[in-house]
Amino acid sequence: MSTDSEYTSQLEELNKSLELLNQAIENDTTKNQDLLDQQKALKELIEHEKKITLNHMNKLEKEQKTAQRDALLKKNTGDRLKHFNLILIYLVLGISRIHYYLFN
Repeated sequence: MSTDSEYTSQLEELNKSLELLNQAIENDTTKNQDLLDQQKALKELIEHEKKITLNHMNKLEKEQKTAQRDALLKKNTGDRLKHFNLILIYLVLGISRIHYYLFN
């Protein structure tokens, strides 16, 4: 009979050990699922931040191109005014020379 009680005792211990093992497995599975959920949320956040960064970079590139165009337009305007002033100076000198020859 002592072997029956020992056997029963060992079975009870084995059952308790199995229950603890099952709880540990359940906890581990829950933690793994939590980690997977966190990983998914993190991936979504990274994708969102990538889109924001890409939009910001595109905006900066557009602003840079606009600034380059503005600088080129200002340069062209300055060159055009310079040429216009030279033409005006040549006309004034030409008219004054014609005037000098006509009236002297």
